[in-house]
Amino acid sequence: MNNSLKILASTLLLAAPLAFAAPEGGTVHVSKAGKGANQVVGVDFESNGDVSAFQFLLTLPEDAKNINLSKCLDALPKTHTGMCQARDNRVAVVIYSFQNDAIPSGLQSVGKVTFQSTSNRKPELSEVSAASGRTGSAVGGMKSEVTDINEK
Repeated sequence: MNNSLKILASTLLLAAPLAFAAPEGGTVHVSKAGKGANQVVGVDFESNGDVSAFQFLLTLPEDAKNINLSKCLDALPKTHTGMCQARDNRVAVVIYSFQNDAIPSGLQSVGKVTFQSTSNRKPELSEVSAASGRTGSAVGGMKSEVTDINEK
């Protein structure tokens, strides 16, 4: 299956409208760490065991450069695939399963994004949404949490 078809399939899956009270889906956790200009953002997903696909937009500091996505999806369960794409200081992430397998319950590591920035600003998460392969519908109640490890 070519990349365009994968993107279209995952977009259609995630674009289902929330026309009802959907169950809570999970939480995307983002943690930022780094010293000096070298920064790393780790991405984890806390699943309720019903989510088969999810997406989000990660906004890095405005001066972010040399964004490296080579490990963006390194830690996904073998049942899932996806894509990460950077444009300016934003990273779009889409994760899905061709078999509509649910991501196991609990905290699952997704991967990491590295970049260079002199800003102390935390990354931001937006457009977080998910879908369930079991019910074929959108999953509501998606949450996001951003942590700066350097502040702890």
